Amino acid sequence: MSLQLRRISLNNFRKFREPLTIEGLGEGLNIIIEPNESGKSTILEALRAAFFVRHATKNQLAQSFAPYGEAVAPEIEVSFNIGADSWKIAKRFLKSPQVEVTGPQGRAQGEEAENRLQALLGFVKDSSQRGDPATYGALGLLWVPQAQALEVTAPGSIVRSSIQATLEAEVGTIVGGAAYERVQKRIDEQYDIYWTPTGKAQSKGRWQAARDRDQQARQAAADATMRLDALEKSFGELETARGRLKVIERELADETEQEQRAGLVQALARLIHQKCPEGLAGVA
Repeated sequence: MSLQLRRISLNNFRKFREPLTIEGLGEGLNIIIEPNESGKSTILEALRAAFFVRHATKNQLAQSFAPYGEAVAPEIEVSFNIGADSWKIAKRFLKSPQVEVTGPQGRAQGEEAENRLQALLGFVKDSSQRGDPATYGALGLLWVPQAQALEVTAPGSIVRSSIQATLEAEVGTIVGGAAYERVQKRIDEQYDIYWTPTGKAQSKGRWQAARDRDQQARQAAADATMRLDALEKSFGELETARGRLKVIERELADETEQEQRAGLVQALARLIHQKCPEGLAGVA
C-alpha cells in the first residue's frame, strides 16, 4: 500500500488553539523544520489520531487532545492518496464527536466511516486507555514517537497475522507450480538415499557407510583412551622411580656417610683384634 499525505489541518488540538494547515505535501520525503517545542510531534500525534483513534472514544488518550484547561473539541482533517485514489478524513473529538470519510466509494459518516477507515488502513479497534500501537497494524510500525526511536518492540498480533497470510500466499503459489515440483523431486531423491519407503534406515549405501565410519571412529577413540590411560600410568611410575633415584644419588654423594661407614669398619676391626688377636694373625 502506497499512502501519500497531501494536506493536514488541525484546530484546538493540544497546543494548537488556533487553526493550523500544512499544504503542498508531495511524493518522497517531506521534512518539517521548526524550533524545539513548536509542535512538530503534536502534528504527528494529530495524524495518528485521525487515522487510528475512533472519534467517539473518551479514553485518556482522547482527553489529552484538548488544550490544557479548555473544554473545546479537537478537530483534524487529513487529505491523502492511496495509489491513484484520493481520500479525506475529518474528525472531531470529545464535544459533539463526529467523523467523515470521503473516498472513491463516496462519503461515509459515524461508525460506517470508522469501519471503512479501519478496512482501508488494516488496523483493529483500540479499547485501551492510553492507546495501544499494536492495534494500528503494519502502518503503525512506521510511527516512531519522539524519544522512542531506539526502542525495539515486537509487532502486535495483527501485524504477525498479516505477515503470516502473505507468506502462506507465497508458499501456496510455489506449491502449485514448477518450482515446487523441482524441490519435491530433489527431496525425494535425498530421502531415498537414507531411508526406505517405510521410513526405516537404509541397510546399505551412504547411511550404512556413515554408520560404519561412526562405529570405527568410536572404537578408535576407545582404543586411544586405553592407550592414553596406560601411558599416563607409565609416566607416573617413571616419575616415582626418578624420585627414588635422586634420593639414592644424594645418599651416595654424601661424604659424611662414607666417613661414618669407614670409621665403623675400622672400629669393628680393632674390636675383633682385641678379642682375638691370634685369629686375626692366622687369618692374615
